[in-house]
Formats: sequence, C-alpha cells, structure tokens
Amino acid sequence: IPALAFDSDLGFKYGAVFNLFDYGLDNYPPYYDQHLYVKFTNTTKGSLQFQALHESETMIHKAKLMIEASYLVDLNMDFFGFNGINSVYSSKLTEPANNEFINKQFYTHERKLLRLRMDLQKYLYGSKLRLVTGYTYNHYSIAPTDIENHHHSNESHTGINTLFDYYTSNGIIEASEAEGGKNHLFTLGLIYDSRNDPCYCTKGIWFESMMVYSPDRINQQTFSKFVITYRQYVSTVNEKFTLSFRVSSQQKVSGEIPFYLLPMFYDSRLSQDGLGGAYNLRGAMRNRIVSNGFITGNFEIKMRFLRFHFLKQNFFASTSLFYDNAYITKSYKTDTKNIPADEKQFYFRNNKQKVHHTFGSGVYLIFNRNNVISLNYGIPLNSQDGRGGLYIGSNLLF
Repeated sequence: IPALAFDSDLGFKYGAVFNLFDYGLDNYPPYYDQHLYVKFTNTTKGSLQFQALHESETMIHKAKLMIEASYLVDLNMDFFGFNGINSVYSSKLTEPANNEFINKQFYTHERKLLRLRMDLQKYLYGSKLRLVTGYTYNHYSIAPTDIENHHHSNESHTGINTLFDYYTSNGIIEASEAEGGKNHLFTLGLIYDSRNDPCYCTKGIWFESMMVYSPDRINQQTFSKFVITYRQYVSTVNEKFTLSFRVSSQQKVSGEIPFYLLPMFYDSRLSQDGLGGAYNLRGAMRNRIVSNGFITGNFEIKMRFLRFHFLKQNFFASTSLFYDNAYITKSYKTDTKNIPADEKQFYFRNNKQKVHHTFGSGVYLIFNRNNVISLNYGIPLNSQDGRGGLYIGSNLLF
C-alpha cells in the first residue's frame, strides 16, 4: 500500500506499508498462520521510520513468535519536559510573529532509536491464555536539535536554543543520559485474548499483564516497570455499533528509568511513543505527558455505515466517536534547586496532577478484514496539552 498520510506531530508522511499474510491450508481471513508487516516512511518534519514485524503461529509448536526490527529517526522529537502540567508549555516560544519567539524547534531534540525484539507467547490451556517472555534491545542516540539549519531563530533570555538544552545545561537531565545509551529489557507476563477478530474486533477481551525489567551489569541503569492493560469490545446484535475501550496502567516499580525511555507506551504487539499523539491520547501533543507512572484510558464507539466490493476486494467503513484520558500517578524526580526563581517560574509549576482529557471523531476503511485506513481528529480540553491533532494512518488504535 503506498503510504500518503498526515500526523499533526510528524507532518505529511510518505512511503509504503507492506502486509503479507500466510493463511495456511485451514485458515481464512482474518485468521492467519503468519503475518509480515513492513513499514518504510518519511515525514516533512524529519521523522523516518523503518519497522518490520513478523508474527508466526507455526514456527514454534503451540506458540506465537513475534520478531521486530525498527529503526526510527526523529530530527525533531517532541520534548516538553517531565510530569505533564508541572512543565510549562508556551506556544509563544515557537511562533515567529510573537515577541517571545525563540525558534520553532524549541520543544524538540534529535533522537535515533534502533530496536530489536523477540517475544515468545506460549499457549496455555487452549487458545486464549498465553505466557509471554521476551527480550528487547534498544540503542538510543540523543542530541540537541540542529537549530543552525532552521531559519528565524533567537536565543532565549537564558542563552539556550531549546528546552532540551536548558535541561541538560542545568543538570535536570544528567550528563550520563544526555546522549542516549544502550538498554536490554526482559519481559515476563500473561496475555488473555478472546477477540473474535485480530483487526476490527466486535466482541471479546484482550488483557495483558507483564513485568518489564532492565537488569544490572548489562545496563547503565537498572529498573523495573509493571504494565497491565485491559481491552474489551461489545457490540449490538447485528454488529452495526461497537463499543471498545482500553485501560492501561504502566508504573515504575524499582530503580531509575533513563529519561529517554520514559516516553514509551508498552504493548505486547508494538510499543509506541507516548503519552500524547496518534497512538494513545489523541489530540494532545506527542510525549506531552512523561513520567514514571501513569494510567490512561481510551473509549470509542464505532458505527458501520457502508459495505462494498472493489477490484475483487471486500470493503466496509465505520465512523467513530472517542474519548481519551490520562493521569500521572508517579512523577519523575527533577532537581531544580539550583535554578533561579524567575527561571523556575517560567519553566516549572508545582500544580497538583489532574486528569488530561481529549475527545474527537474518526473514520475507518477496512478491506480484506486485515487492512485499515484510518482518520482521527482529537481535541484536548486543556490548551497546555496542545491545540488538537489530525492523524491519517493505517491501523486501529487497539
């Protein structure tokens, strides 16, 4: 599928998405023996993505094997600080017409990520319960945004070009983490999956609970994180209307998580950047909410309104209304004692955490039951989370 899409956080996206399904001798869509998903895209805001994900139900007896290789380049990776509303966001700093303008890339840094992953999901007592064990290798390369290649740039009153520069120069981000690092993660957990369709599900439960562990000796920093995610799908008798929701709690249990690993939404299929953006809190800016622990929820009602055949392919379309939210449960400790009072007031707040809300609507086009073209538009209730986001892509949220 040629990829021509749009994401408010990334800009116009172009490239290709390749879906190869092996249905074997006994299966038929949407159930398959193997699936190879390959995506190669670039965007006008400098986000290059190469991702390959292979799922197999046949390579290992009574087990699902998942292998991922991803290389992600973000020349303007969103960085708004830590702990959501405790870090002040001011759009004036990125607007050239404003007197307080610094540069359009003030809330960014450069990130390159190589991720290699292999997960084994062993079936227990039938086809619905699985034991998951896995290993992930991450190699992060972090650098300040190259402001010299951007026009119309001014230095701030503190003599820095970006918020990332400010955090590193003041020790809020430690020097040992400022350029990224290598990380080895091990996963152990359980998955219960009773969905009637792995793509456009209309009934069933998809639940996962897992511990993510970064051990000592082979890592710069050791930590553990507990992730529990519950999804449920309920439909009317004729499946015209479907209510689906996802609630996820992702909490640090021990150790210290490097700052570059904080903006991550862990998922048994494919982890994404977050919170904020196309994959979790639609309408909020990508990575706006970064902390040691959070709870997030997505609630969506979809209505099928069209079925047709085209070029011997089966199509149907749905429209949706959604509501997303998130709440920080564990803050990331930031040391601001050496920062002058006037600067501290400009960049930080001590507000009590509140729930972040976004809502919106979407349209989905599904063909051959396993391929999706999606369009979502979300709006946050708090302007500190952004002004809204449009996301045109090739997958459902969950």
